Amino acid sequence: MPQHPKQTICPFCSLGCGLLIEARGADVQVAGDPAHPINRGALCARGALLARSRTSPLRATAVRYRPAGASSWEQRSWDWALDRITGWLAAGRTLPAPRRPVMLGGAALDCEDILALARLATAWNLPHGLGAASVSTAAQAVQRTYGIPTFDFAPDDFLRSRTIVVWGANPAESHPIAMRWFLAARDRAARFVVVDPRLTRTAAAADLHIPLCPGTDLALIEALLAEAVSRGAVNRQFLAERSDAAKVLHEKSEPAGAAAPPGAAQASVETERLDDPRSVWQRLAAAIRRSPAADNPADFAQRQCGVSKNRFAALCNAMFGDDRQPIALVVGNGLAQQRLGLAATRSLCLLHAFGGHAARPGGGVHVLGSDANVRGVWQMANDAAGDARPWASDIAGRKGAIIVGENPAVCTAATSRLFDALDRLRWCVVADLWENETAAFWRRPGADPATISTEVLLLPLPHPLELTGTSINAAGMKQRREAILPPVGDARAVRDFASRLAEASSTGGDDNATKPTVPQTVRPAKPLESGSTALHELGVDLPPSPVPQQSPAVSFRSCGSGELWLPLWSSLAVEERTDVFEHLPTLPTDRPVVSVLAGVVRLGEHALQSVFTRAMPWLVEMAPGPFVELSSVVAAQLGVRQGEMVRVFSAHGQIDLPAMVTRRMPAFQIGERKIEQIAVVGLFGHCGLATGPTASSLAPPSDPSRRCDIQKAFAAWVCRSDVRRPPNSLP
Repeated sequence: MPQHPKQTICPFCSLGCGLLIEARGADVQVAGDPAHPINRGALCARGALLARSRTSPLRATAVRYRPAGASSWEQRSWDWALDRITGWLAAGRTLPAPRRPVMLGGAALDCEDILALARLATAWNLPHGLGAASVSTAAQAVQRTYGIPTFDFAPDDFLRSRTIVVWGANPAESHPIAMRWFLAARDRAARFVVVDPRLTRTAAAADLHIPLCPGTDLALIEALLAEAVSRGAVNRQFLAERSDAAKVLHEKSEPAGAAAPPGAAQASVETERLDDPRSVWQRLAAAIRRSPAADNPADFAQRQCGVSKNRFAALCNAMFGDDRQPIALVVGNGLAQQRLGLAATRSLCLLHAFGGHAARPGGGVHVLGSDANVRGVWQMANDAAGDARPWASDIAGRKGAIIVGENPAVCTAATSRLFDALDRLRWCVVADLWENETAAFWRRPGADPATISTEVLLLPLPHPLELTGTSINAAGMKQRREAILPPVGDARAVRDFASRLAEASSTGGDDNATKPTVPQTVRPAKPLESGSTALHELGVDLPPSPVPQQSPAVSFRSCGSGELWLPLWSSLAVEERTDVFEHLPTLPTDRPVVSVLAGVVRLGEHALQSVFTRAMPWLVEMAPGPFVELSSVVAAQLGVRQGEMVRVFSAHGQIDLPAMVTRRMPAFQIGERKIEQIAVVGLFGHCGLATGPTASSLAPPSDPSRRCDIQKAFAAWVCRSDVRRPPNSLP
């Protein structure tokens, strides 16, 4: 590496590793920054090959327009495209809310781009959602417990941990640099525990692997909570001083019979001791003792989760053996993207809080995000948050959609319904570096472009090496990247065209506006409405506002203490949705069919949802396509061998993939039933060098009560396929 390289940031995950870039004409060299506190000079395969994607022939370098019913792109200018978008937005401004255009933005965008999109959405009164919804369950659970969506990912802090528990995550594939620090802590005598249904690369390096039946995490955590209460494995000092466990609930405010009205306070509290029978801690402990797992936690875990009693005892010893040793908890999408993912993550945070590990060096709850600026989006929630999500139900029935830096056609569950919603749009604008599956939905396999009347605009974005901006990584560090190379073609930053579109709103689309009006809700240094006054009429407000005497109230401010008691609040209630689930598929009768639990997994060579890594030849050579991983028992029942094609059904779709027969997929004895599992590799679509069926099309629609996908545990069937194996496919 030459003497004076330029510094930048890796865009492929939330760690934000430091890069050193040296450009000499067309030759661009990439190396890890040894002075960066996260990666210390190390890089994963994706980060090391970042520069090779800049000059890829698959990259979008000009504005492309697809007329209604056309089967190919047409090249247009930026001025023409922005005028066209302005006209569309002006026509949709007067529409009713359910028909109004929607805007979606990914958490891989820089902070400046997120704010520019927020201004654009506010200027045109667009429903919008900026940021990833993939880990919303985990972040919400941690925030309700500790007041922050995640702890800072401080690498040196893991070296002080005595036990590291990775639950529902596979950092060896998704966050290799984080895995490097976990292994370093293990080398310093820390115990490395992994809870995952599969024997993943992370689990293979663990001191203790706890395989459990997919989707039963909540039952296992319930058994652990019961074991902790029965052992008395709690840090009473931490609970009394740093949580609301010592607060007392008044008898008169306890719910009796019907639930309290939405927004009303459930209890008024005052500080007392932990042993008071009306304290939060005693009520919580009593509820845990009433659970089905209280009588025999080990037997409950074996019956409900398929976890043997020996493994359960080993897990309890790792988590409760010494309450003075800090435990670091790392959670991922495997725990969050379940039907009961919110309850499971919240319960796991409570278990962590019982031990008081958050108050010790080396203890904390860490949520591993897949997008580079997901932490920044959370911290900018008041400025840029929205209720829309990249789901079919949030796009269906609208006039148009603007999708920036996101590819919901690959990452969203039940993608067939999303494609149906996109087919019915009047227009769709996609801004990305690549022609992704969302932009090219009209030429997906099985679709007839002539019958799709959606007008599509593809706007080219600059490469990370061509962009100046800031982002916040998992460690909470605000990092700035400088443009090292000039943009290729007509690529423009999001903030450039978003600002121009926002300015055009002041005159209803007239570009001759002389003084654009920036909406007050996104003007810098102005207080923003966060929803905290939504319950003001009911007497529930933030201090120091007076509270009416006739209405019991509770403060929703954490004030530095963890929350074990959750009052009822209207925003936590289940939202009403009209999602219609598809009918069960017609299964073949001329061949064996096996019922399984399926989950969508990822590979370390490819980034989440993007064509980014699928356009890099070296990464495609290592991972050329998707496959389904199944056990030798399932393979024997189906009569398939390694590499032969199988068909995976669910209630929402079917795909044909080559089979990878392994011993890493154990079966689970749940009662009298033996449950088999399979893992379907996601991240692929019909664009890029590496193509294949989209695994997320099998997953059920996203849960409206949690605003999060359900892709890690769902019912499926698998049988032999009539489709021949495609060339150059795994395994």
